[in-house]
Order: sequence, then structure tokens, then C-alpha cells
Amino acid sequence: MKYEEHLTEKQINNRRNIDPQIDKVFRTTNHNGASTRHTYECNVRQFYYYVSDNYGIQSIANVRAKHLVDYVEYMQSRDLAPATIISRISAIRFAHNLSGSKNKLPENSKLSLDKRTNGTVNRGWIYPTDIEGCKAEAKKQGKFYICDFVDIALNFGLRISEACSLRLEDVKKAIFAGELHIRSGKGGRPRHIPIDLEGQRKVLVDLVAKCEKKGMQPGEFVISESRKYGPADTEKRMEHWLRNHRHKFTTPDRENINAKGFKPHSKELTWHGLRYSYAQWCYNYYKAQGFDAEAKVSRNLGHNRRSTTRRYLAMKIR
Repeated sequence: MKYEEHLTEKQINNRRNIDPQIDKVFRTTNHNGASTRHTYECNVRQFYYYVSDNYGIQSIANVRAKHLVDYVEYMQSRDLAPATIISRISAIRFAHNLSGSKNKLPENSKLSLDKRTNGTVNRGWIYPTDIEGCKAEAKKQGKFYICDFVDIALNFGLRISEACSLRLEDVKKAIFAGELHIRSGKGGRPRHIPIDLEGQRKVLVDLVAKCEKKGMQPGEFVISESRKYGPADTEKRMEHWLRNHRHKFTTPDRENINAKGFKPHSKELTWHGLRYSYAQWCYNYYKAQGFDAEAKVSRNLGHNRRSTTRRYLAMKIR
């Protein structure tokens, strides 16, 4: 994995310490075929780099349960398919068992994973309990940027990385252009999200007003701190916050609440679930207007395949 230019000197040194340990694990095993080992090694290196960058570990044997839990949520926030996540976890377990670590990793049943079949659960947030509850808890703690994130992600279907990288000038341009331009979505692909739905424009106008009241400049981030590594640090902070506080506002027994026509809800909330809510909201709106709703939602989410869009829609009958 290529070293990233944005890494600190400490992070680069930590990666250099970890690299030979990863090499040793795969040099001393003949399990599985050569191509499988190569795939495992690539996936494992990404995991250990992530843990090293975010937790400062210098030995792969020091990986613990919390590191895997965090990484799973990180993968989910980046829109990786359930099958991909499960495959990567298998690679991580393979290397962990050969690393000499005495720490036990949690079973998949403890990781809030979606099943491999698309559309098995509805990860969307329940309104108003999940959404308003989250914002109320964030306000109580004085973390108003989380409230802004929930509003922008819910109304425009943004990934956490996209929202954290959104600049004031992007929001201002959207108000006048009638669409929000995402400079670099998943895979580096830009996209334009139209302002079609009720409440979208108000979210943008209110966000601009808040930023201008603070004296912010057009090039500054609206959610993250406007400094080097600001968006990345904010993502990490938000993921940790949700994991530590979601039990306070998650709708009780949400996995047993089935909205009419939809799959059962997932047990736990993830930030990525706001994209599910947006997709379902969009679908209902466009369908009522007589459009090809799936195609519209797919474009707005930044996907090219309807099968992926249907996972977000989580409908029982299609």
C-alpha cells in the first residue's frame, strides 16, 4: 500500500515498523492458494495501517477487539458491500491468528454485520426517534457539528467522508445552482445532487447562515476543522462518538420494527444508515412524480448499478 502524502512522520514510522511484521506472517505460511494469500495480504495491510495510523500501535500482536470493531464501522461508512467486509474480516482473522497475539477478536455475530445477501436489513434511521434523539444528545454535549452532519447527510445522502470534506463555497454554490456538487465521491467520482426534495434548500441556507455568523471563509470546511487532517480527524471523532453514545437514542427494539413494505431494521445505527434513509425518501418522492425512481436514486447516490440501489431501498417486494 502506497504511503499517503498526508501522513505524519510518526504514522509513516509506525507503518514502517509494521510492514516487516506483515511480510513475516505471509512469508511463513503456505495456507490457501497463492492468489488468496496475495488478496489476504493486501486487505490485512490496509487494516494494520488503519489501526497504526489511528491508534499508534507498532506491533500487530497488539491488535485488540476494539480495533476490529472500529475498522468494521469504518468500512461500512465507506459503502463497502457486506460480502466485501466479511471477506476482509476473514483475512484479518487469518493474519491475527498467525501474529502471535494473545488478544481475542470478536465473532462476526458481535460486529453488527449485514448478511451477504443484498437488502437483508434496512439500515435506515427511524424518524423521529433515531434522528431527533441523536441531534438532541449531540446538542446536550455541545457537539453542534454532529447536528449539522445529520441534516446534510440525511437530506443529500452524503457519505461521512463527503460531508466532512464539504466546504462553505460548495454549499453557497448549491443554493444558486439548484444542485450540490460533490467534488470527489467514492472512487474519486464527482457527482451532482439535485435540490428536488422539500427541506433541502433550507438545510443549505441555514448552514451558510451559521458559518457566516462564525466569520468563516468560502474555502473552509462546514463540518470539520479547517486545518490539515481536519476532515479525517472529524470522521474518526464522529465514528467514535456514535459508537459510544448511540445506545442513548437508538429506537428500542428497532430490529423488530418493520416499516410497511421494508426489510427489518438493523439492530444498531451507523452513520451510513442516513444514506439509506435518504435513498428511501428520494425513491418515494420520484415515484410519486412519475419518474424512473430507481434510476434517479442511483444517480443521486453515485452508483451505477440498480442492484446496489435496491440494497439501500431495502424493500420486501420489488
